[in-house]
Amino acid sequence: MASIVGLLGVTVTGTAFAAGTGKTPAEITASLTGKSVEQVISERVAGKTYRTIADEAGKLDEFKAQTLEQKKAILDQRSPMATSLRNKQTLFKTQ
Repeated sequence: MASIVGLLGVTVTGTAFAAGTGKTPAEITASLTGKSVEQVISERVAGKTYRTIADEAGKLDEFKAQTLEQKKAILDQRSPMATSLRNKQTLFKTQ
């Protein structure tokens, strides 16, 4: 029963991310590690974090970069002000 609840928690969280960017944390981890999404979710349900799974495959930096981009996209989608501020920061960096 705990595994089913854990799996549902992973799925619900993944769905929230997918709505914003099209890729769940499980999909990012799977694409970086060469594992299937099902394998990654099984490891997650067993207690490993996506970060740990990526780290064990030597892909931690790539995982962090992709999840950061994913989080930025979600924020941009939820808050037009965040997009405006990021654009202004970029503008000041290039001057």
